[in-house]
Amino acid sequence: MNEPALHHVHCPDAADGHRMAWWQWGDPQAPHLLVCVHGLSRQGMTRALLEAVRTAPDLRSQGIGAALMAEVETRARAAGAQILQLTTDKTRLRAHAFYDRLGYAPTHLGYKKTL
Repeated sequence: MNEPALHHVHCPDAADGHRMAWWQWGDPQAPHLLVCVHGLSRQGMTRALLEAVRTAPDLRSQGIGAALMAEVETRARAAGAQILQLTTDKTRLRAHAFYDRLGYAPTHLGYKKTL
């Protein structure tokens, strides 16, 4: 499964429900996913969730990461997302600078707990 495929699932709610959309591509055993969900904040705005973006070290600074992010943004818009929420490890300072250059802003602080 190398070609990206758009999927939807109906999510019931108090109104007529809504669709959750996701793009999936890559190795079926470890696929890449871009998920678009309705948020609780921002008046229920649909958001795309992106996490753990990586470019191989020998392929960095060649425009590949920027092209990937542009494609993700295009696919998120196509799925109805109005905002893209990116999660990155706080220790990845070079990645932060990259996201800053692409117009992303560090607006939130996240927490995790190992279970």
